[in-house]
Amino acid sequence: MARTLARALGANEPLAEAIALAHDLGHAPFGHAGERALNDAVREHGDDTWNANLHSLTVIDELECSFVDFRGLDPTWATREGLARHATPFDVPAAEGEFAGTPSSGLESQIVDVADFLAYTAHDLDDALAAGLTELDELAALGGPPARIAEDADRAWREEGRHVWPDEERETVIRRRVVARLLAYSCRAVEKESNTRLGRIEASPESVRAAPDRMVTGDEEWEATTRGLLDLLVRRYYRSEEVHSADAEAAAVIHETFSRLVADGSALPERFCTGHTVLDVAAYVASLNDFSLLATARSLGVPTAR
Repeated sequence: MARTLARALGANEPLAEAIALAHDLGHAPFGHAGERALNDAVREHGDDTWNANLHSLTVIDELECSFVDFRGLDPTWATREGLARHATPFDVPAAEGEFAGTPSSGLESQIVDVADFLAYTAHDLDDALAAGLTELDELAALGGPPARIAEDADRAWREEGRHVWPDEERETVIRRRVVARLLAYSCRAVEKESNTRLGRIEASPESVRAAPDRMVTGDEEWEATTRGLLDLLVRRYYRSEEVHSADAEAAAVIHETFSRLVADGSALPERFCTGHTVLDVAAYVASLNDFSLLATARSLGVPTAR
């Protein structure tokens, strides 16, 4: 989606792709729940300076082990800016340092912000519908584009789908059509509004960064649609008992693993050791995935339910 939007807005497509591929490298295991748990663990051990976006920079600047003669990946400044200033309802941009000298981030950075939001809300909506945590009727009740898209999917099934698929596949094909059409609507709305805004400032890298308002966004209808969709996901999915239970389990494992690593520095790989134990442990834990975090926890004697 970032590449599609970059192409549509005349932006640097490889740059947008690089930011999109790297923007979540700093996230802890178990998604945003793990990130919250890691933030809490860092603060409980007397520090409050850890930030997932800045850890993404640490990964590509210092921790990634790919070359003999230097650490990291040697990315461009604009790629690093996109990681540091990544902003969504769940991602906090860096507010100081080398990337905070302008009101806004670069065009490609803003493109990835929107693409990320669209990607995870679409996938989460798909998951929530498939799991029965919300229904298409609730999506349609938001009105506007969601209602039109849900009605279109039902009509498409009646006119075409039922002649192609057995009845037992109705829910699946309708759900997938709704998610795909919602993404298509969003991309068109963002392309149209963003091109309008860029035209007003005679867009250049300097003018985009100097603008007080974001250049990459949709119109008022799109903003209302995304607010409604996010609210629905928060109420019916993110705060559901099933998700809350899994998040609580993940948080407990991260907290206990973190504490044991702080207490026993010898368990930390040397390349993560800078002399600041709490932040070194945070960097190590954040660099694990779900499975390697659980393996590390078990090696330290931390009970896990998985």
